[in-house]
Amino acid sequence: MNSINNNIEFINLKKLIDIANVNYDAIYALIRRNRIESHYIKVIHGQLGQGGKQYLIHPDGLPEPYRSKYYSAIKSEDKKENKRCAVEYMSLPNSERDRISNRFWWVEQTRFLTRSETEAFLLESKVNENPNNPVPSYPTLRRWINKFEADGLIGLQSDYGKNRGLTGVSEEDLAFFWTFYGNEQHANAQVCWELTLANAFKSKRISSPDEFPSLDSFLRVLKRQKSIGIMKSKRGGKEAFRQDVNAYISRNYDNVKPNEIWVGDHRQLDVFAWAGDGKPYRPWITAWIDYKTDCWVSVYLHKDAPNSMHIKQALKWGIEQFGKPEMVYIDNGKDYRAKDFSGGRTTVKNAYKDEDVQNQMKSMLQSLEIEVNFAKAYNSQAKTIESAFKHLKALVEPVVNGYAGDDAKKRPEITAKHLKKPSSDFFMNLDTIESMLHEAVEARNLTERTGKRIHGKKPLDVMNSRESVIKVNPHELAILAMKRDRDVTVHRERFILDKTMEYGNGDWILAWSQQKVTVRRDPTDMTTAWCFHPETDEFLGKATLNCHSAPAITSQVV
Repeated sequence: MNSINNNIEFINLKKLIDIANVNYDAIYALIRRNRIESHYIKVIHGQLGQGGKQYLIHPDGLPEPYRSKYYSAIKSEDKKENKRCAVEYMSLPNSERDRISNRFWWVEQTRFLTRSETEAFLLESKVNENPNNPVPSYPTLRRWINKFEADGLIGLQSDYGKNRGLTGVSEEDLAFFWTFYGNEQHANAQVCWELTLANAFKSKRISSPDEFPSLDSFLRVLKRQKSIGIMKSKRGGKEAFRQDVNAYISRNYDNVKPNEIWVGDHRQLDVFAWAGDGKPYRPWITAWIDYKTDCWVSVYLHKDAPNSMHIKQALKWGIEQFGKPEMVYIDNGKDYRAKDFSGGRTTVKNAYKDEDVQNQMKSMLQSLEIEVNFAKAYNSQAKTIESAFKHLKALVEPVVNGYAGDDAKKRPEITAKHLKKPSSDFFMNLDTIESMLHEAVEARNLTERTGKRIHGKKPLDVMNSRESVIKVNPHELAILAMKRDRDVTVHRERFILDKTMEYGNGDWILAWSQQKVTVRRDPTDMTTAWCFHPETDEFLGKATLNCHSAPAITSQVV
C-alpha cells in the first residue's frame, strides 16, 4: 500500500474533475471498480454544506494519465493564482493581512472536520479564547472555508468598503434624509435611508442599490456636518438637549452634615391594594429622606390622596427616631405650602426677617424652628428623593400581587384579569404592603453606598454617628402634628366641627363663650380636641366629643 503525501489535501470530486478537465463518469467508474485504493478516498454523508454522499479524493490515488493531468493543471493554475494573490495580498493594509492570517488559522484547523467535530473544537477553544483572535461561530467558519476554497487567501479578506470611492452622499440625498431623520418624531434611521433610496430611484439618479451610499455613510456625514447639540435638539427637543448636552454643575455634599437637611415628597405606588369595599386602589407613600446620606427617616403608607396631615405625621415619626433637622427641602404642592405645616410660601420667607410676624406663625415647621427651602417648580431633579423612590420601587412593587406596571400597556395580565373580578385572595391589604415597604427601607438603610456622599458607608451608620441630636418634647411634637381646624366660636359651653361633631366639657370653656378658639385634633383619635388661643397660640384646654349628649328617649322604672 502506497503512503499518502500529507502535504496534499483531499479534494472534492467535482472540484478535482474541473481542475483536471476529465470526464465525471470516467472518474466515477474508477471508484466503482476499485481502481482507486480505499485509503485515497473519503466518503462524507450529508456534510460540508451539501446533501447526499460526497467523495473526497487524494490526487496521489488517481491512476495515470489522470494524475499527471491533474498535477499539470494545478501547477499551472497555482502559478497564476499565486501571482495574482501575492500582488493583491501585498496591496492590502497590515490590519487586513492580520485579519486574513487569523481567519486562515481557523480554516486550516477545521477545514476537513465534520460539523460535530468542528463545534466541539470551537467550544474547547472558547475556554482559552484569545482576544486578538476571537472564536468564530460555525456558520461564519463555514463561510470562510467556502471563500478560501473558491478564492484562496484573498477570499478571506473583509467585505468592508467594497464600494469605497464608487459612491458618495450627495447634498440632495442628505437633505432628503435629514427631512425625515432630523425631527422630534424619532424616525428610525433605516426607514429614513430606505425612503431616501426610493427617492433616488424615482428621480432616476441610480439604477441599482449598489450605486447608493449605505446608511452608515449618511450617519457619518451628518456627524461631521452637525454637532451633537443640533442632533440631540432636533431629534429629542429642548428637554433632551438640556438633559444630555447642556452644561451642568455637579452637587458638592462635603459641607452638608448628616441630618442637617431632609427632603420630603409623595408618590403613588404602582400597586393595587385591597379595600374593604371590594374596590382595589393604589395607595400613596409620603416619605422623608436625609439629603446627605439618602437614609430613609420615615415612610407613611396611606389610602387617601396626600395632604398636610400625612406630611406632618411622617415628619413626626422621623423626628422621634432621628431628632429634628435644621432644614427641610420640599416642593411647591399646596399640601406642603399649607398654613399649618410650612405657613405658606410667602409667609415663611418673610417670617425670618420680621420677629413680630414670626411670633404670629402657627405652622409646625416654624414652631420647631426648622428652616424651609422650596424646590424649583416642575423640576424633579431638584429633589434627590426622586431617585430614592426609584430604588424603593424596584425592591418592592414588582413582587407584590396586584403590580400595576408603569402604565396600563405594561400592566401584567394577571393583574388586569383580577381587576375585573377583584378578590382579597389575590390583592394584598395595606398592612401587608406596609410591612414589605418597611423591610425594604431597612434594607436600603443598611446597604453600603458607593459614590461621593458617604464613600461606601451605610446610611444608617452615618446617621447614628452624628455628634449631637436635637430632640423635641414628645407632647409638643404630638400637638404640632395634629390636624389644625379652622377657628370656631364657642356657643353655650360647646362648639361644632365638621357640621356634626360636637365638643365641650372643661371649666376653661365657660370663660370663652361667644369667642373664637383654635382647635387641633389627632387624626388617629378624633374624640379629643385641643384648644388654643387664636392669637398667642396659648393652650387653653381640652374638649371631649359628644360630652353633652343624652338618649333620645328615657324611661322611668316604677
